[in-house]
Amino acid sequence: MRQIKDLLAVLDARYPLAHAEEWDKVGLQVGDGNARFDSVFVAYELTPATLAASAGHDVIVTYHPVIFRPLGRLDFVEPTARLVGSLLAARQNLLCWHTALDGAPAPLALGDALAAQLGLRDVAVLSPCHQEKLVTMVTYVPPAYR
Repeated sequence: MRQIKDLLAVLDARYPLAHAEEWDKVGLQVGDGNARFDSVFVAYELTPATLAASAGHDVIVTYHPVIFRPLGRLDFVEPTARLVGSLLAARQNLLCWHTALDGAPAPLALGDALAAQLGLRDVAVLSPCHQEKLVTMVTYVPPAYR
């Protein structure tokens, strides 16, 4: 049996989490990186239907994160809380790769795979991410200038 952290390392090596957008919620969303697993279920999004289909699998890997905004409480009336509660009850781990998959180096990015499947040629990235170096600049002004 392998551990979740090993699967995270394999996915991160191929589709770096560092290439995800800063606002995105990628990586291990629900579970324990030290937990052991035997089988993985892959889905586009976690829904009640995909959750039911994933029964018996230790890990679910989705494109879209199920937790995007902070959860103030786990009230199972709310769909997101209900999905997270179901994952916890089933002791399933959830990994999400969203913009890390989009921003992976060519030819591994999701867009590259889609372009290849569609037979597109001369494909180019519209707006490359994570290629410019940024620095922090701090400016102080007197309180009277507010």
